[in-house]
Amino acid sequence: MCAKSATMRDIAKAANVSQSTVSLILNGKSSAFPDATIERVLQTAAAMNYTCRHPAAKPTTGTVLVITVQYTNPYYANMHQGIDRAAKLHDISIVSSCTYHDPETEEKLLNMAIEHKYLGVIFLYPPDNENAFHKAKQSIPIVTICDRASNVPGDIVELNNFHAGVLAARHLLDMGHVNIAILTHSSDRSTTSRATRLAGILSEVKKDLPEDHLLLLNGNSSKTGYLQENSFHYQVGYSLAQSKKLYQGNITGLICVNDMLAYGVMNALIEKGYRIPEDFSVIGSDNLLFSNMPGISLTTIEHYPDVIAQSALTTLLNRIRLTGSTMSSTRFQVQCQPTLLVRGSTGPVRTHGLAISSKD
Repeated sequence: MCAKSATMRDIAKAANVSQSTVSLILNGKSSAFPDATIERVLQTAAAMNYTCRHPAAKPTTGTVLVITVQYTNPYYANMHQGIDRAAKLHDISIVSSCTYHDPETEEKLLNMAIEHKYLGVIFLYPPDNENAFHKAKQSIPIVTICDRASNVPGDIVELNNFHAGVLAARHLLDMGHVNIAILTHSSDRSTTSRATRLAGILSEVKKDLPEDHLLLLNGNSSKTGYLQENSFHYQVGYSLAQSKKLYQGNITGLICVNDMLAYGVMNALIEKGYRIPEDFSVIGSDNLLFSNMPGISLTTIEHYPDVIAQSALTTLLNRIRLTGSTMSSTRFQVQCQPTLLVRGSTGPVRTHGLAISSKD
């Protein structure tokens, strides 16, 4: 029996192969096909959330470990709930744990999953402990939600945070903003979603503006900060909005690396007497629940965490089914594209100076 959201005919059409080819590949009879054809069919099936349960296949009841970095960020909470919702359809239990970007904790969690014979592991971020990740991947199926730029081996659900940064920057540029600030937090990693979004923003802004029209404000961050601060990104945004540099150079457009950081920035600006979007246009990324509330109305980037979550679990189940077959070396890669949601926090650039002078 097959539990599927698409038919083999749908997969065959999308992959540009015959239906019989799809049937043979999905049923493990793939020796007659080129590796490229096998990979294309499997990736198409994963992208369409197609999951088969075969009588002879490994059982899919059991436990999956979901590893995240911070519980207080609603973006990760939404994604976790999506995985949990999808898992219930397959009689799978979800165990969740948080690393706060600590490599040692990450290694302990992977070892626990192997020791207790979990079905697999889903990372909601690129792993910090590469050695432990590579070692664990030999013993247990792992799916990672990350950007292609992260260069994580194995099965991934690919986000496009670079394009998210491009969308945010282009939105402000198209509304006439010529002095833009990027507000983010520092990191010792170059492959985080934050870093990839930042690269997309910089790439797009530099097409239209010289470097002296762009301000980059970095808030301090650390692993202990993630653990000790209940609203880490909000506090970073609130703190960055105290910087005097933000009120110099006639800056009108603010791009925040995520929605939580944007909330902190907006709250600080309002406390100082500034108006949004009349004095500052603010844009975030993640489209959290609160961003659509009338009092916030944050322009942001939608990443579709429910779709990402379901794709991650589907990919993991497909990997479990294929483990030990001739196709076990094939890599699943599902792509998810972001979209821009325009709300009340952004508007055309003002033609005159700030309505209210800085209180700094």
